[in-house]
Amino acid sequence: MAADARALGLDDVPNVDRRGWATSTTDHEKWVADCMTDRGVPTTYGPARGGIQYDTPPESQKQAVALVEWTCSSMYPIDPTLLQDWTDAQLRLVYDYWEQYEIPCLEARGFTVDTSARPSKESFVAKFHTQERHRWWPVQDTLVGLDDARYADVIEACPEFPSDAVLYGYDG
Repeated sequence: MAADARALGLDDVPNVDRRGWATSTTDHEKWVADCMTDRGVPTTYGPARGGIQYDTPPESQKQAVALVEWTCSSMYPIDPTLLQDWTDAQLRLVYDYWEQYEIPCLEARGFTVDTSARPSKESFVAKFHTQERHRWWPVQDTLVGLDDARYADVIEACPEFPSDAVLYGYDG
């Protein structure tokens, strides 16, 4: 949390009582958005592109807004088990998910998924945590340029990754 405070330009932060662990990034972002709104910073969760959105505050309010964001993130942190690097088994699962579910799902909705740069599963896994990492991401590569509403519709129908329960074996 100290690194998060520094990244937001905060030097002095209060002690914050954690309210619980978010068991997905989606839950975390929704809770932070609600928390920030409750504290006077109108914030929305943006399922189209992920993350929270709020208007850029005036210079005089930037520190205050950063403190609200840090406080809310600290109250509802993501379970640390979900923040670890993916294991080889998880990478294989993601690759299989994309190949067996994601790509057919996108194609069924009229998208053409370019698989010409798709690495083999073995290469994808072996190079994932290296500088030679393959930059093949079927959803991001295919949905470039869609407006937020259309992107959200597609992601709802064709989630980019398997559920956290499947990917992490998390039963909450």
